[in-house]
Amino acid sequence: MPNAIIDLTPLANALVGLCALIVTSYFIPWLKSHHDDLELAKLQKWVGVAVSAAQQMFDGTDSGEQKYSYVEQFLASKGYKIDPTQIKALIESAVYALKTSAITPADNNN
Repeated sequence: MPNAIIDLTPLANALVGLCALIVTSYFIPWLKSHHDDLELAKLQKWVGVAVSAAQQMFDGTDSGEQKYSYVEQFLASKGYKIDPTQIKALIESAVYALKTSAITPADNNN
């Protein structure tokens, strides 16, 4: 009886195709969303830094436009190109966080 050689090439091609399908369907979208989450966290950090700096540098109630412009320019210098509506939302969020986390003096009424 002659030795029969089994050709496994079609099986290997199918396995490679299946692996490619799994990677493109699940792993790449997961990796992209994970990267986007990290980028958003980094952006929020820089917005917070810029808002804190603007609050410190520009004093007065009429300086809102100056502060906004400073934060916009700061983010642009860091390489962020964001829609103005999104920038405004991030700034408002950072201002809110700054105001709510402000330390207030303790009430010393004994």
